[in-house]
Amino acid sequence: MIRVWNDYIRLRRDWFKTKEYQSAHHNRTLLLTNVPEDMRSKERIERFMKGMRLKEPMRQVVLGRDLGELPKMVEKHKRSVAGLERVFLTYLRNPNKLPKNRPTHSEGAVMGCCGGTRVDSISTHTSHIHTLERQIYALRSKGDDHFPANASAFVSFPSIKAAHAAARKLANPLKGSSDGVLERPDA
Repeated sequence: MIRVWNDYIRLRRDWFKTKEYQSAHHNRTLLLTNVPEDMRSKERIERFMKGMRLKEPMRQVVLGRDLGELPKMVEKHKRSVAGLERVFLTYLRNPNKLPKNRPTHSEGAVMGCCGGTRVDSISTHTSHIHTLERQIYALRSKGDDHFPANASAFVSFPSIKAAHAAARKLANPLKGSSDGVLERPDA
């Protein structure tokens, strides 16, 4: 059992030394949570991190954003694409012998069976996908500033060691500082 444990420790150390692990962006990035309202800007977080007097400077700050309807729209798009794929799967089951009629479904039916109008499934799904894509692209093209910042931010560092040092300093900000005070940037 001890030999297996030692092998595991050796494998783990070897993995941590690999270039793949060392260069992975997510290994060098910290997630800051509960960011106060008055600190929710790149400049304010950069100033706060510089005020920590870290040995290595941070590389990048990315604010978390409240994306509003965008995730729901992307999920609807995903469901529509899956629906179109299901329709094509049944319609093109035997591509050498296509069915006489294209697949249809009822829209506006109560509980999926009563009433509604029969519509072409392929055309309906395709137009719904295109409409959602236009809406998603229009929303994304507005840029980050269109979406309000939420209470989280990501701070990246040049090395894993620097990220760990910053995490330790954030966990206990007063320990190791020369004057025992961690400044919060002025408003």
